[in-house]
Amino acid sequence: MSIVARTVSSQTLLPLATAAFNVLLLATIPLLFEALLSSIIVISSLLVLIQVVLLRKTHWMMKSVKHITLVKNVGALAFFGLIIVSAKQLGLLNAMVNLLFSGVLLWLVTADLNSSKWAKQVFVVSLLLTAVSFIYQQDLQWSLYALMVVLGLFVTLYLCQSQSYQSPDTTMSIKPPHFFVMVLSCLVLSAATFVLMPALSPFWKLPEQKQSSTGLSDTMTPGDIAQLASSNRLAFRVELSGNQELVNGLLNDHASQYWRVLTLEDFNGKTWRQNPQRKVTRSDRPTPSPQQQSSLDLLSSDLSLSIIAEPSHQPWLLTYGTSMPQHNQIMLTNDSRLLSTKSISKRIKYQAQNLAPTNVLPVTESDLEINTRLPNNSNPKVRALSQALLANISTEQRVTSAKTLFAFNRAVLNYFSSQGFVYTLSPRPLSGEHLDDFMFESKQGFCAHYASVHAFMLRSIGVPARVVTGYHGSELNPNGQYLNIYDRSAHAWVEYLTPDQQWQRIDPTGAVSPERIQSGLEVSLQAEVANQNAAINFVKQTPWLNQLRQQLQSLDYYWTVWVLDFDNNKRENVVKEWFSLATFGYLIGALITLCILLLIVWLIVRHFKQPKLSPERMVLTRLYTALSATTQKPDLNQIDWTMSLQQHQQVLTQNAPEYEQQILQIIQTLNRNLYDKDHIIDTRALCNIIETLNEQTK
Repeated sequence: MSIVARTVSSQTLLPLATAAFNVLLLATIPLLFEALLSSIIVISSLLVLIQVVLLRKTHWMMKSVKHITLVKNVGALAFFGLIIVSAKQLGLLNAMVNLLFSGVLLWLVTADLNSSKWAKQVFVVSLLLTAVSFIYQQDLQWSLYALMVVLGLFVTLYLCQSQSYQSPDTTMSIKPPHFFVMVLSCLVLSAATFVLMPALSPFWKLPEQKQSSTGLSDTMTPGDIAQLASSNRLAFRVELSGNQELVNGLLNDHASQYWRVLTLEDFNGKTWRQNPQRKVTRSDRPTPSPQQQSSLDLLSSDLSLSIIAEPSHQPWLLTYGTSMPQHNQIMLTNDSRLLSTKSISKRIKYQAQNLAPTNVLPVTESDLEINTRLPNNSNPKVRALSQALLANISTEQRVTSAKTLFAFNRAVLNYFSSQGFVYTLSPRPLSGEHLDDFMFESKQGFCAHYASVHAFMLRSIGVPARVVTGYHGSELNPNGQYLNIYDRSAHAWVEYLTPDQQWQRIDPTGAVSPERIQSGLEVSLQAEVANQNAAINFVKQTPWLNQLRQQLQSLDYYWTVWVLDFDNNKRENVVKEWFSLATFGYLIGALITLCILLLIVWLIVRHFKQPKLSPERMVLTRLYTALSATTQKPDLNQIDWTMSLQQHQQVLTQNAPEYEQQILQIIQTLNRNLYDKDHIIDTRALCNIIETLNEQTK
């Protein structure tokens, strides 16, 4: 065997590399937590723990298994069975992600560590697993986390490759500068390709994921919104632009921030529901009637909204007043809602032009019929109360004038504020006739309770009315001048039709808790909210922590805007901007700069690219140098590295026969190191023998 053919075993690095790959596999679990089965998470954690803690013993055990292929097949079938059992619950996409994760785990646990290919194979599949996680997580913090996992994979691969391919041949050595320059070159090339190459339409679409809906529902029973209001989930982010006076007015006026999402018009005595006629789909997308279109054409408002919606797995979207969407897959419905043609399964960004701060679309006969229905004989006490309040105002049994309607609403609000009603997140459950129980027994409720009974009372005297659910208020981020809207801002209010056929908003919650409308839930229910959101309240009350929180939110917001806006049009604009500056002089300068940078990189790599000598070659080099000086034969330094150890022994003995014993001892040690894998060469002892030759020369 020649010295050149000798490679260094990677056995000493296998425990570290295997442990690193195992830990990095576990690090992908938070990225894929939304998709992975809990059973697979537990099994993978146990297997990784066993392999890391009992690393050497585990791999010895795996190598001793004669039928390793059988072990792989049995493991694959077991994982496949777990996934198949839960396939209906998971959905196709999540099932495939579980299958991929299980495959990576099984491959890593049963990998042949004596093969030089195992590290590259594990690296590729782990990189694919990390890339798949971007289907579920696109936030800035998760993107940075995924980047750290990828960097860990690269470092682990480098450790494996640098040991597996060390050789006396300098060109085969992998030095850190060389390796990371290659990685950096690939990243630059990938980024340039991402920017310059057009995004082609996919050959197939991802299947819909099986996910539970979040946010507001199209049904409302008193108490539902109170449960949602205890959540700190971010629902929407809104950036306003246009007339600065309008923008500042809305940003600074908490009381006017009514963000519309749903209208609930069907009532069965307990629960409000969205009317089936409002549930439009792509196939029956409404087109504005000539009357509606003429009304829309007359409306204008110099206020634009740029909205980022978080995944809710529902089609309804947030809007302000009556706003026209600037997106072909989002429609403005007859009741002034914005509705997507498909469920919001991922974060989206859309724009809308505000036409008016309230619902101003024309009323149809269908609207009148839908919004005056009441279940027969339900909640008789509330009906009687409505008639009594109306009788105190007018002799009419049904409202026909704006003055009477205004007075009736004022009487209802006064009743709420004067009869001991309490605004709370945790009212007692209602029984029997729900509204009667609330008005005359419980008198404790959240916004949904008051909106529900107020709309019922208006309908009972012949006034078309409905419940609107959405969000009220927001949190202004001063760094980005945009609004964060959380689930805890969920709210319900009432819309009623005036005699001149205009929808008018009224919020009965303000009569019971004015602080809720003026300042928000945190102020109106400070004690209740403080117990539920102790951590976030502590951060808000600590100035430097709150400022840090807002800075991180701004970074995430602008990252999200950049990612969601980077479509083909923006890609083309970036390319045009680049090449519009690339006149001949700029182009020549850029090429010269690039050549200089490449030359600098090459010089740095060449500087750090020191020869990597094997123990055999290092010892022989020193031996030849020492004997050349001892025998005063300079030609002895011209070493032929293609010779075998036996040939080296013959050459050295012929030129220095007086040192035959030392030469034989050194060559035998080197020969044993070449052919005995369990032998560990003591290069220091051999170098000491060579040093004695130098001392004899002196």
